[in-house]
Amino acid sequence: FINHLRGTIEDGSLVSFWGGQREVTKQKHTEYALRESEHRYRTLVELNPNPVIVHGDAGIEFVNAAGADLLGAGAADDVHGRPLSDFMEPAAATELRRRARQPDAPQANTFEPTEMHRLDGTPITVEVASSHILYRGQPTVLSVVRDPDSGPVGQRLLTDASELEKAHE
Repeated sequence: FINHLRGTIEDGSLVSFWGGQREVTKQKHTEYALRESEHRYRTLVELNPNPVIVHGDAGIEFVNAAGADLLGAGAADDVHGRPLSDFMEPAAATELRRRARQPDAPQANTFEPTEMHRLDGTPITVEVASSHILYRGQPTVLSVVRDPDSGPVGQRLLTDASELEKAHE
């Protein structure tokens, strides 16, 4: 419950008071569920082995550890605020944002081959799927990046397990 009281004091004495009480159990449960959901999804994104990058007009606003590694940065802070065109040709970065802002287009949210380069200039070919989102109240683009040579995660795990078995034979 949230309680509030107001009073009137005259000549140093309380002469009247009034107040109210509001039941907030549902609101508290909703707030807890929201915090739990935010924690779950933040953990999912931060531990994702695929690079996840949130970028907008203000540059890169979020990158997980896999993304910082892909971009050749020691830490995520090394790339925060940098324009995406630092890692792609400006035309490719513009095309990526354009595709992300067309959620009903057939090519939207599909992995597209993209040329990028690391901080040291090393070129890399990746596949990127992007979607338009709001991040901290501002329109941005969420991009998930993957290595086209690695195949689906399940296939990599099967291949790794198979190679491990052969090594133990």
